[in-house]
Amino acid sequence: MNDINKAFGLPESIDPSHIFVFRTGEYGVYDYMYKDNFGNYYKYTNAPKEDPNYDPYAGDAIMLEDQPTMSNSPEYYDPKSMARLTMAIPQDAQDVIENEAYDELEPARIWFKSYTSAAGDSRFVYKETDVIENFDLWAAHTLRLTDSMITPLRRFSVNLFRQENIKDRVMAAILMLADQGMFEPSELVKLTVGDIEFIDKTVKIMGRKFVPDPDFLDFFSSVTSGRKPDESLFVLKTAYGERPIGVRHIYSVLKFLKLNSHALVSWHLSQAYTRIMSRLLANKMSFEDAEAKAFMELSGVLSSVSDVSVWVSGIVRTTVEGNYKLAEEARKDQESAQKKAFGGAQEEREPAPTEEPVEKSITASMSDDFGALPLFSGLSYKVPDEISFSSWLHSVPLHDTVIHGQMLELDEAGFTDQDPESEKPESNEEQKEAKSSKAPDFYQGSGVGGSDDQ
Repeated sequence: MNDINKAFGLPESIDPSHIFVFRTGEYGVYDYMYKDNFGNYYKYTNAPKEDPNYDPYAGDAIMLEDQPTMSNSPEYYDPKSMARLTMAIPQDAQDVIENEAYDELEPARIWFKSYTSAAGDSRFVYKETDVIENFDLWAAHTLRLTDSMITPLRRFSVNLFRQENIKDRVMAAILMLADQGMFEPSELVKLTVGDIEFIDKTVKIMGRKFVPDPDFLDFFSSVTSGRKPDESLFVLKTAYGERPIGVRHIYSVLKFLKLNSHALVSWHLSQAYTRIMSRLLANKMSFEDAEAKAFMELSGVLSSVSDVSVWVSGIVRTTVEGNYKLAEEARKDQESAQKKAFGGAQEEREPAPTEEPVEKSITASMSDDFGALPLFSGLSYKVPDEISFSSWLHSVPLHDTVIHGQMLELDEAGFTDQDPESEKPESNEEQKEAKSSKAPDFYQGSGVGGSDDQ
């Protein structure tokens, strides 16, 4: 085995400086996380043979190639601490600043470096270890990684759907439903022919309505025609006859595309939330009532009775609320100024909608009522409101998630002894000593994001 690895330029064995820490993933598709002497994480294909997590069918542990290492990507490492960073600082970056007040336990000070891009945008850089071991940072980071991979996912799916092989078309349809339909792959592999209902040009899947384009509608017709209701919807021809497609196969493809299915659903629901809130808040509904109605609409889209609020990113909800409060204050100031100008005679006058000075959501696009979601078999790009959401998502610092969306000035958190707005832990030293090298339990089975924070 070592000779084969050497021939392909792969590690011949586990690096002696790397220590196995934990396993992450689901449905048999795992990454095995190791740590080096500097605290950096590396992904392997298996655990050590003596470890209980060792998979006898996965072969020897090999470090995955698609991750920065000190030898092949030194630009991802801080030359002083040798810590791997979430992104490499571009050569044309300006105003590169090192956070002198960096503290892994202080939410406002956890950013490691910052710089100004060639386009004039401020960007924050973090230690990858901090992102992996801090759930709030990890969730926001994973959402960005998901956003970066949506277009490659759609291009990959469209190409597969155009193939003649039924296996390719089935896989493409599942990926499109996971993306545009916000389904979990584990739900899709359990679908039966009876779960599909046709209502004119509308397709109903497990109670969820879709309006597919003609090609997608023909595909649904082809996989249901002449079959019994209790048969598995998505089947493949094998040497042993027709067999239902396995969930492990789908998660393997998603892993190849560097996507987490849960984060994909969260991305779509977070983006849909901003659209719905934009429409509701424009009608001067209170934030609490608007959010409750938004979650009801999202539940209707998913045909779910469960709490969908847990899928919406916390930083998105906080930003929408903050923008709404700013808009309300601006509206009240405007009304007050009108009353003074007209001596109170226009007290009941409503300001014109075009006079609203502040947007009430991340995006200004209006939303439909989400009665039925469109399904496009040829969608290989992001639609305009998705692009707007994507642009905002990459512009917000990760640590804003931890400090409830409040923007920080550099001199407040990086260059003075002034305490940040977040509360200081009672004992930093005790917390640092208690911090384990083992990742928290919430990483088990969740698929830790990669290192490319675009």
